Amino acid sequence: MIPRRLRIVFILDDFRGPSGGGTEVQFINLINSLSRDEIDPQVVVLRETSYTRNLKDYPFKISCLDIKKIFSVKALAAMLSFSRQLRSEKVDVVHIFFNDASILAPLFARLGGGRVVSSRRDMGFWYTPAKLACLFLSNLFVDGMVANSNAVKANVNQRERYPLAKVHVIYNGIDMGRFAAAMGGGLRGSLGLGAGDAIVGMVANLDGIKRHQDLIRAFHLVAGEFPAAHLVLAGHGPEESSLRKLAGELGMTSRIHFLGSVRDVLPVIADLDVAVLCSESEGLSNAIIECMGCGKPVICTRTGGNPELVAEGVNGYLVDVGDVTGLAEKLRLLLSQRDHARELGQNGARLFADRFSIKKMADEHLALYRRLVQGGGGRV
Repeated sequence: MIPRRLRIVFILDDFRGPSGGGTEVQFINLINSLSRDEIDPQVVVLRETSYTRNLKDYPFKISCLDIKKIFSVKALAAMLSFSRQLRSEKVDVVHIFFNDASILAPLFARLGGGRVVSSRRDMGFWYTPAKLACLFLSNLFVDGMVANSNAVKANVNQRERYPLAKVHVIYNGIDMGRFAAAMGGGLRGSLGLGAGDAIVGMVANLDGIKRHQDLIRAFHLVAGEFPAAHLVLAGHGPEESSLRKLAGELGMTSRIHFLGSVRDVLPVIADLDVAVLCSESEGLSNAIIECMGCGKPVICTRTGGNPELVAEGVNGYLVDVGDVTGLAEKLRLLLSQRDHARELGQNGARLFADRFSIKKMADEHLALYRRLVQGGGGRV
């Protein structure tokens, strides 16, 4: 017998579309890749954004609960109504993304009769003692947790006290076709660089957690040895003015280039000689995966899921968070040994092709949904 379509509601704090960040991108990849012969999806957000407010056509229904504060009478009334809707529509699975929804939604999703899945995609930089206490209670109503790396899985178990056996690691899914079509060549021309000039780059929002200042300081330490090397930073965020100031104080204004928000980062990555991610916390970095897909050697910090992506001396190098000297040493190595750097990049491209297809990610999610419904008393 052919299994009937599962009714699945995805609930998020908010939805900012493809430019919103890694979680939004992965959510879009997931919902667009799940076959409509297998699922009947809808999306619920706690609060509107300019993106959802102005949305005209989208391949799935989006509704808003208009919840600004999760601990309020209005939130309680909205979530009770949400539960009644789930039950009347016979929803099979509610899949929760983001922080507020992870605290607020599980109880009401369970009251609505569905199986409850929650996602964790970072190392809990947003945790506070109060939020952890709330998560411990909310997680009592969660049937399965999806983590995007083994490091995140261990973190959920240790800090949220959620059972390891109920945490399922599903790696990010990446659109392989984008990489086949990605072409470089434009970055050097736009910056006025020569064909032989080396480019070090980092693709990340300019937030404090990404520690761009470490990369700027490390680049400064080696810049004198490589006068034709340049650093590019692709992204925007609240730290931009302080980072520009630091570049100026170090006399690096002509060597460090701030690209701002970049709609498609792959052509930028395709022109890099060395890719860096020196953040202090990561779940499973889309930026590293994209750099691997473009065949670039990666230097990254030894945090979260990064060691699951970068093998020391195979497709890149790992350094400790905040180790500016160590980061400079690895930059010096890859800038001075360009053939070695290219070999590491080629190794990364092979690893990428084996592990990060969107289809694999979607199939693993669908299999989890069906196991929970069939094994947990859901409607089949």
